Amino acid sequence: MELDSGKQNGIPKLIQILLICDIILVILYLGNHFIDYPFSWFTDFIDLDNENNLPAWYSSIQIFLLAITSGMYLRNLSSEQQKLNKLAWIVPLLFVLMSLDEIAMIHEEFGEMTDFFLAGGTRRNTIFRVTGIWMFIVGIPFFALMLGIILHLKNKIGNIPGVINKLILGLVIYVVSAAGIEILSNFFRRGAGYLTQVVLEEFGEMLGVTIVLWGIVELLSTQGINFNKLLPRITKSERL
Repeated sequence: MELDSGKQNGIPKLIQILLICDIILVILYLGNHFIDYPFSWFTDFIDLDNENNLPAWYSSIQIFLLAITSGMYLRNLSSEQQKLNKLAWIVPLLFVLMSLDEIAMIHEEFGEMTDFFLAGGTRRNTIFRVTGIWMFIVGIPFFALMLGIILHLKNKIGNIPGVINKLILGLVIYVVSAAGIEILSNFFRRGAGYLTQVVLEEFGEMLGVTIVLWGIVELLSTQGINFNKLLPRITKSERL
């Protein structure tokens, strides 16, 4: 990792790449829909509303980057600061768990367990017949915990231009998409409503993670870590 005391200007290259990937995955999904799903294997491979395929692998890697970068930031704090921020280590651990969830579908299994709290122990006769109520039991506490840690961080470092705003914005977009828009899947299972719900939910999740990562990358730049130098610089002559 290269160090640079200067502040990164503009959108870091890593974030630009992830934003492009977020958009490409949505374009592939919508494009496949509009040409009427010509190949079943390709449909399964790029389906945003499916597991164990390209979008799920991408999301898992994307969230794992959050675990790595947030862990790097905490590791680079002084010994005294680390003692004061021991609780913050729960953040990279949570990101690792969330990364695993994208592949192992942990929250779906947990969601079925929470059906215990519904009348008759089943979601079948409720408005949450598809999702269950995991978003209330997990989503709300997760949002409160992460927001609390971000605000605690703000008290420690102040609002380094845009960093805290990006962390909060990304968190809000992610939680609203994952735990809010997903509720709509209980009412739309086909047609334009279903397509819109899937795109808004999945793109929102990816975009939210990308924005949070942007905030962490800028936070790391205050420690002298410049991610732009990890990617090769392509000069104008090389492009030609």
